[in-house]
Amino acid sequence: MTTTEDEATYSSLDVPTVRDLPPVEIERVEDSGAFRAAGSVVIRARWNMRVEIGFAGVTRDSIVMASITELFPNPDGSGINLPGIGAAHMYIRAVAPQKDKVFVSGYIDWDRDLTVRISLFVA
Repeated sequence: MTTTEDEATYSSLDVPTVRDLPPVEIERVEDSGAFRAAGSVVIRARWNMRVEIGFAGVTRDSIVMASITELFPNPDGSGINLPGIGAAHMYIRAVAPQKDKVFVSGYIDWDRDLTVRISLFVA
């Protein structure tokens, strides 16, 4: 099979594989500073999970980002859990802010419950 010069120069950054979308304007900006609140909860979960997290001051219009990390016992025996990356694949699927609470759904690919921390950032 012969490769033409055009075929040999294509990469994942070339125009045929990158679709430029039209510019858009942000719909709403809250001038509340760069940071409003952050918090976290520790739960035990596996597979598909959804959790309602109470968070005073959050509204349906809040911008909320979430992350998830596995927690491991501290080797010093202090009882303080340490965040880490284990063998389980995990991710947040959706975040839905409501009045004074945030619904978070995610997935933890493990066959038993793991102790995880879900952290929320509200702007």
